[in-house]
Amino acid sequence: CEYAKKYEETPEERAETIDMIYRQAVKMSDLISELLSITRLDQGTESVKFAPVNFADLIHKTCEENGYDLTRFHFALDDTIVLQLDMSLMGRLIQNLVENAIKYNNPGGKVQVTVCSDKEQICIQVMDNGSGIPADMKERVFEPFFRVDKSRSRALGGVGLGLALVREIVRVHDGAIRVLDNSNGGTTFEILFPETV
Repeated sequence: CEYAKKYEETPEERAETIDMIYRQAVKMSDLISELLSITRLDQGTESVKFAPVNFADLIHKTCEENGYDLTRFHFALDDTIVLQLDMSLMGRLIQNLVENAIKYNNPGGKVQVTVCSDKEQICIQVMDNGSGIPADMKERVFEPFFRVDKSRSRALGGVGLGLALVREIVRVHDGAIRVLDNSNGGTTFEILFPETV
């Protein structure tokens, strides 16, 4: 009919529509996966498999597997630190923190990842050179779906659950996480684990 002819999509428009549907489906799948993980960890129904993990090796492996531009990274990793951790969950923790540091960094900014020990606890830090997080929002960033800058977050993608999942993973490993400012004006996520974890 005349109406159908008038609004028939071009191949380019059709491809763009399919691509948009695919991206939204991936986003919805990620959202469901993150929500399920948070819920299972919170309820204690997620199977946590503890095994000896070399933290420096895990960080390098996670960054390489995700194809991050390693020229943007500075690593300060104590490669002697081995902890009893769930490798899969800890890989997700590293991925979420590093992706946050990349997304909210300044153009050309560096991401620094540090792992060290003071004999009583293990300290992991992920730092960026971005614009930082206001003091009154530092605790709220761990709330599901909370965004510091909603317009920028929408443009950069993500589902708003990454840091909520990070907090749950830290909790099931008896650790603590906090948000700090750093000397570059950006944000530092610091995780502390007891040496016995």
